[in-house]
Amino acid sequence: MEKNKLSITKEIKAVEWNEFLKTYPEMVTIAHNPSIKNILEKSFGFETTNYLIKDENEVIGVFPVSHIKGKVVSVPHFSYGDILISATDEIKNKIREDIIGRNFEVRSFEQFSSKADNTKVICYLPLQQNEEAQWDFWKSKLRSQIRKGIKNKIIVKKGGIEYLEEFYEIYARNMRDLGSPVLSYQFFENIMKLYVYGKAEIFIAQKNNINMAASLVLTYQGFAEVCWASSLREYNRLNPNLVMYWEMIKFSVNQNLQVFSFGRSSKDSTTLKFKEQWSPEVKQLYFNYSELPKFNIKKAQILSKIWSKLPLAITNKLGPHFAKKIY
Repeated sequence: MEKNKLSITKEIKAVEWNEFLKTYPEMVTIAHNPSIKNILEKSFGFETTNYLIKDENEVIGVFPVSHIKGKVVSVPHFSYGDILISATDEIKNKIREDIIGRNFEVRSFEQFSSKADNTKVICYLPLQQNEEAQWDFWKSKLRSQIRKGIKNKIIVKKGGIEYLEEFYEIYARNMRDLGSPVLSYQFFENIMKLYVYGKAEIFIAQKNNINMAASLVLTYQGFAEVCWASSLREYNRLNPNLVMYWEMIKFSVNQNLQVFSFGRSSKDSTTLKFKEQWSPEVKQLYFNYSELPKFNIKKAQILSKIWSKLPLAITNKLGPHFAKKIY
């Protein structure tokens, strides 16, 4: 493969992009769905480009990026990014450098920057062929906890944009309680309306019409991920979260997908411990930076504590202005 035969184009055909990734030999995540471009542009105003790399007329690679105040980010507000290419490391690195330049933040399963954050991992579950095999895959302790939730009469409803308000109500309250700013309702509305080449599904766990937990799952190329999941603390004893996760995994199995991802977590976090009980595989994530972001942990903890005490109406109004920048 000669470098002078390569071409990089911004005017992509989604069919070429999707067909290339169908046969890509490594894990393909939702972040490489080409429809993410429209969602990021409409929700945040980010200038976003889907680069298609060809060797003569053959597609050999794809690279989605956003341009945010002079920085190239791949992919903001999602856990993954980087170039996916069938080429030598030399060619891959050269194309990557040409596209990202000197100011970048690229999420990847590969570390290519000397200034990289490796505090995040992804937990993912290779799926079994059917519900019964998936159920038998887990240890008896986890199965008994799911059964407890079912015996507590937790039911889960699944659907699309018609459940968005119910999802957002739980998500916003949970984020406030955690001391984190909330993403805008419009962002999630744009996902439900503009996400194509895969499914966007909302799950609501409830009892007696009281919503207790909610999640949003995206699928693409055999890969499913619960990108946002929230539960209300006062109902945790009823195990609604466990029943909801089982329903999400059943959905993924019945869609004949190969992988269910629990999303990213910080190492040694309570969130990671929750995910580990599902016996997933754990894969290292790297946030590759041109310059490491400045971060004051003490100041962040103080601000988080203050935020968690604010009224929900205020955090819902102010949160999107801050969350847009925490990508």
